[in-house]
Amino acid sequence: MEKLVSVIIPFYNGVEWLEEAVQSVLDQTYKNFEILVINDGSPEDVTGFLAKYGDKIRYFYKENGGSATARNLGLKEAKGDYYALLDSDDIWLPEKTELQIAFMEKSGAMWSHTGFYFWYPETGKLTQPNIKYNYGDVSKRGGINFKMSTPSVIFNAQMFKDHPEFHFPEHLRRGQDAGLYRQITPIYPLGLLNKPLMKVRMRGTNTNTQARIKIEFKEKTRKV
Repeated sequence: MEKLVSVIIPFYNGVEWLEEAVQSVLDQTYKNFEILVINDGSPEDVTGFLAKYGDKIRYFYKENGGSATARNLGLKEAKGDYYALLDSDDIWLPEKTELQIAFMEKSGAMWSHTGFYFWYPETGKLTQPNIKYNYGDVSKRGGINFKMSTPSVIFNAQMFKDHPEFHFPEHLRRGQDAGLYRQITPIYPLGLLNKPLMKVRMRGTNTNTQARIKIEFKEKTRKV
């Protein structure tokens, strides 16, 4: 029987993109999911979204506090054997979960990421960054930036049971994902399935280009 995967999706704006993100989970070849959508105080009307997807997700509304607070709520509420991260404007390709869970089960990796595409929806252009060296004991790469897409990450839930202190640092305005990873990397080596299995939506002012794609282990993320 497939193990349960909890998909944590924080949401603040772009409800039409949220629909695409949720649909990309429902379209996975892997089928045993719970989808947690954490509405971080969005001012948008989500009535249509809930009418379409409400019976397929677990929906939480909270006052706006930032993506770290939304993701931490998702981690607290998740019931799965694995926790997967997905942002509300990005897309998983259909085989992502099946291939990534199989990779983790076979390799014993407690957390892993996959290759990805930078996606320009206006033109359909896809570019694939080189991430082939971004695995193993990445804690030794303290001052080095490297590309890793947060919505490609899956954790074995046992990590968070063994280390309840793991969290997304809520005091950081940017780099909350890097703040969590700094807690994890000294303990657990990072697994890599080097195949592009998701698309990161590129748009004018979003943080995809810098904060979320590049893990910058700088001084500001060391105090977590």
